[in-house]
Formats: sequence, structure tokens, C-alpha cells
Amino acid sequence: MEDGRYIRDGMGRVFDGMTILQVVSTPRNSGPGAAALIECRAIRDRGGEVLLLAEPGGSLERECRRHQIPFLPLPEPGGAPFAGISRIAGALASVVADYQPRVIHAHRTREQIAATILLRGGRRGTALVRGMHRPPFSRSGLLSRLAMSGLDGLVLPCTDFLASFKNRTSSFPAAVAVLQGGVDVAEYRPDRRSEEVRRQLTASGQDVPLVGLVSRFKEGRRFELFFRAIAMLPPDLPFAAACIGRGEREAELQGLARTMGLEGRLSVTDPGRAYADAVASLDVGVALDPGSDGSSRPALEMFASGVPVVGFRRGAISDLVLDGKCGLLVPDGDAAALACGIARLLRDRELRSAMGAAALERARRDFSLEALGRRLLEFYAEVAGSHAC
Repeated sequence: MEDGRYIRDGMGRVFDGMTILQVVSTPRNSGPGAAALIECRAIRDRGGEVLLLAEPGGSLERECRRHQIPFLPLPEPGGAPFAGISRIAGALASVVADYQPRVIHAHRTREQIAATILLRGGRRGTALVRGMHRPPFSRSGLLSRLAMSGLDGLVLPCTDFLASFKNRTSSFPAAVAVLQGGVDVAEYRPDRRSEEVRRQLTASGQDVPLVGLVSRFKEGRRFELFFRAIAMLPPDLPFAAACIGRGEREAELQGLARTMGLEGRLSVTDPGRAYADAVASLDVGVALDPGSDGSSRPALEMFASGVPVVGFRRGAISDLVLDGKCGLLVPDGDAAALACGIARLLRDRELRSAMGAAALERARRDFSLEALGRRLLEFYAEVAGSHAC
């Protein structure tokens, strides 16, 4: 399909010089930085032209090099939330002049403001999209209006955000996409299941079903609810549990497991380079909280590994886990309900297998990089076309 300024073929690929510039003011491959990287990879794999403008010298730049994503350095904005906007605007002006992107996709408020300042200054051929990774402001006002100002499109990680934004602001862009992220199904797959890794994750060393929570070991994650649910499981139910991740709270969580008497039943482990093998080695996965980008990458990774998920009915987890099909949803914050959901899957091997197969199919069909890239490029084409009118 041709519309003068862009061409989109039947496969959703965008050609004719339509360059996408993703901007995120972080050096880390986590939160919004990780979301930007997975979107860049998805766009590139679908044949789109994409650049990533981000702070240099961190894990995000290293991962861009590993995946051959063009990386452009962004000046560090400083400590205050809105500090350095003028420097970001200057970097954006230079990149826009050199590469002439049709769409700027900003992932944080400060780069969105910088892009708005730049585009209002006369760059009429470039549309502005915002990826919103946090829930909307608790009340309407200046920040809510500022968050929506100058936007041609909005990308949200879950349907809950969409309803909340519509309730809290009247200046809502016409083009909105709800995209729960994507997963590399070539990296996360069932055949990475490893008996050696399972033995390392199983605190008792026994050959029993393994239930695991996958999450960064950081503040704000409700690990204690998972620990309480494990403690509530019947003592005669054969299983082992693992808390899989990395972060500053690892020693603290190991101590909490000992305090709660879970030694021999629950391990707290950083599998390092064997992370994807560890995810695939689970029999039941658990998802409690969306990540700092609003999505739930661990849930997608478990799906792609053929692992059914028991999750709290919250944010992106509610969108991802189709209750009774590829996992189970329980009320948010209810450790007893979480324990019941886990026990149900641990007791029923056939149900685990059926839900795991459905989870795998859902990941490959709806959340592969190919699927994410197609949806992003179609959305960008819509936004660019509307912006040109």
C-alpha cells in the first residue's frame, strides 16, 4: 500500500526511507531500556530501518552491539527528573537532521518533552510516539496534560493503562496501541530444559515438579507473597520451588527463606548464563508484578519455554495469562489463592502439559519478535500517515 510518503507491503514491512528513531535516556538494558531494545530488534527483523538513541557505556549499548542495532549516544541528562532536556533536544536535533526519521518513539517524559520542543520548532515531517511504561498520574493536572502534549501516537503495555489514561486526561492522541512486549522465541524455547540446571535449582535435589518465580531481586517486588504461598502448600505435595533472578536483594531473600523455614523447599538462585535454561526447566511459573516497563517479560519468557504461569490479576499479567488456557489468574496480593493455583497445577500433570502447550503457541503466535515488529510497523505507518495529513 502506498500513501505518497510511505509504503507498507502485505507483510507489514515499511520501506521508502521510513526510519524509526527510538529514544530512551538510560544506559541500562532493563525497564524502558529493555523495552526499547526488544522493539528495535523486532522492527529490524521485520525489515524496518531503526536507530536507538540512548545513554552510552552501559548494558544497553553492549546489547545493541550484540544484536547489531545502530546505537547513537545521548548526553547524560543529570540527576533531576527534567534536567538536561536542552541537551537531549540538541542531540535529537542533530540526529533528526542527519537521519530524517519519520517517527520518534520516546520512552520517558524528558525525551518526549525534548522531542516536542524540537518538532514544534518546525520539523513537520516527523511524528512523535510515546511509550508509556508507568500507570497514569493519580490526578489530572499539569503533568497529565504535559504527558499527552504534542503526541501523535501512544504505546501502552496493558489494557488497564488504556482505561486509566482515558479517565484522567482529555488530551488523548488518536492513535493508540496496546502492546504487551515481545520475546525471542529462538532464545527461549522448551528444548532448553536441562536436568542439570533443574538439580541446581531444586534445593532438596529430588526429582519433583519445580515451581519458579522469575524476577529481578530488587525493591518493590513482592517476593514475600510467593514465599508465603510456598509455605502454605500441603507438606505431602511433592515439589520444589525456586526464586530465579539477580539483584541486590539476593542475600536478603535467602535469609527470608531460612527464617520462614523453607530451606530444602525453596532456593534463591542467580543462574547467570544459564538463565534461559533455568526458565525452560520449570514446570510451573509464577508472575506477581509487572516490570518497571509495565510489561511482564518473565511471563513471556516462560510462555515461550512452554511453561504455564500462575499470576496475579494485575496490569500486563492479566492481559498475558489467559485464565484456564495458558495458566491461571488469582486475585492480586492473595497468597492463599496463589498457593491454590500452584497446587492445582502441581497435582495435575496433564493440565500442566496442556496449559504449557497453549502458552507456547500463544508466545509464538502473538508475542514473537516477528509479531511485535509487524504490529509496531503497522502502527508507525498509521501514525506517520495521519501526521502527514
